[in-house]
Amino acid sequence: MRNVIIFVALYILTSVSANALTMTSVQNGYWHDPATWGLINTFPYFDTDVVVLHGVIIEGLEECHDLTVETGGSLTTAYGYRSLSVFGAAVIRGNMSSVSGGWPLDVSLHGDLLVEGRVSTQSIDFSGTGDQLFTMLGGAVFTPVDTRSSGGGDLIVDSILTVSTMWDLMGSTIVLNAGGGLYLAGGYLSNGSVSAGGRPIVSSADAWLSNLSIDNALLSGFTRLYSGVGFTGTTTVTDTIQTHFGTATATFEHVINEGLIQNGDWPLFLQISGNVNNSGTWTNLETHLVGSGNQSVGASDTHPIGATLRLESQLGGVGHQWTLDGSPWPGATFPNVDLAPAASAHTGVWQCTSTEGPSRTITIADPLGTAVGRPADPVITIQGNHPNPFNPTTVIGFRVDVDTAVRAEIYDARGRLVAHSAETMYEAGDHSITWSADSLASGTYLYRLIAGQSSAVGRCILIR
Repeated sequence: MRNVIIFVALYILTSVSANALTMTSVQNGYWHDPATWGLINTFPYFDTDVVVLHGVIIEGLEECHDLTVETGGSLTTAYGYRSLSVFGAAVIRGNMSSVSGGWPLDVSLHGDLLVEGRVSTQSIDFSGTGDQLFTMLGGAVFTPVDTRSSGGGDLIVDSILTVSTMWDLMGSTIVLNAGGGLYLAGGYLSNGSVSAGGRPIVSSADAWLSNLSIDNALLSGFTRLYSGVGFTGTTTVTDTIQTHFGTATATFEHVINEGLIQNGDWPLFLQISGNVNNSGTWTNLETHLVGSGNQSVGASDTHPIGATLRLESQLGGVGHQWTLDGSPWPGATFPNVDLAPAASAHTGVWQCTSTEGPSRTITIADPLGTAVGRPADPVITIQGNHPNPFNPTTVIGFRVDVDTAVRAEIYDARGRLVAHSAETMYEAGDHSITWSADSLASGTYLYRLIAGQSSAVGRCILIR
C-alpha cells in the first residue's frame, strides 16, 4: 500500500509541475501504460525533458523526450509487443533489449543515438525528419534484428557502424564522418546510399547489398549482390563479390580487384565507367565498359578478366570501325565490340570512329593500364611485412613506380580503423613503414597503403 501511495504521489508531482522538471529518474520500476494501469504511472507523457532509467521494464506504448538508460541499468519488455518513441536524444549506457518474455521492443528515434552499452531490440527506426547522429563508444554493441532510416534525413556516423542483420535505408543516406566506418557482418543493407566522405566502406563476412549506392568501398569480405547496386569512386575488392538469388547488375566507376569477382549461382553483369586494375580472379559473365571518357583495363596473361569484355563506343551515326593501335580490328563494325577474356592479343589502345567522329579510347594494358589522355596513377605494390606474426612492431614493405605521397591505414578484424599515418612523399622504388601496435589486442589486422587513386592491402597477425 505504501508503494502505491509513493507511485501516485510521484505521478501527481510530475503532472502538476511538468514545466519545472528537467529529469525523471526511476530505479528498478515499471513503465506502465496509463490506459491499463491508471494512476500507477511512473512516466507521464512529455512531462519531462530527460528520462533516466536504472533498470526498467516497459509494459505499454510510451513516449518521452530525451532518454538515458544508465550504466548497469536496462530497458526491456514484458508480456507482449511494446513500442517506444523517443523525440529527443537517446543515450544507452546500459542495456536496451527485447529479452524479457521474448517479446519485441520496437524503438522509434527522432533524435540522435549514443550507444555505450548494448542495444539488441527487435527494431530501431531512425525516424526523425532531419539529420541524426549515430555514435558508438568503447565496447558498445548495436544488434537490432531490423533497422530502418525512414525519416528522410541523413544518418551521420562518426564511429564504426555494424550491420549484422537487416537495415532498410528507405531512401536515406548514411554519411560516414572522419573516423566513421561501416562493418557488414552478415548484414543486409538496402534502399539508400552510403557516402564515405573520402574514407572506405569496410565489409566483412557474408554482406548482402540491394538497391544501394556506395561510395569508395573497400570490400574486404564475402559480398553478395542483389539488384540495383552502384559503386561510386574507387572500389577495392580484396575477397569475393558474387550474386545471390537472382541475376544482378552492378555499376562501378573505378575498380581494383585483388580478390575474386564471380557469378555465383546466378549471372553477374558489371557496367564500369572508369578504370579497371585486375590482379585477382575475375570470372563474371559479362563486363561492359560504358564510360563516356577514356578508360583503361589492367589485365595480363597471368590475371586475365575471365568474362566477355564489351567495349561500348558511345557513338551514334553509321560506319562504325574499331581499331587496335591504329589498325582496323577484323569484323568490328558495330558500336560495340565483344572480346573474349582479355589476353595479350587484346592489349593496346582501342578506338571507334563513325560518322559522328572518333570515340573515347579504351586501353587494355599489361599489367596495369593508364587511360590515354590522363596522368598515370601511381602503382603501389605491397612486399609483405616482417616479422609476421609480430609483437608489437612490424615493418611493412612496399614499392611505388613513381614519386608519390603514400599514407597507411590499419583496420582490425571487424573493419574498425585503429591506426593511420599522415601522407608522406616517397621516391619511386622500395620503401617501408614501421607500425607499432603497443595498445592493441592479439588478432588479425588489415593494412592498406594508399597512393593517389591506387591502393594495396595486406594482412598481419599480432600475438601477445
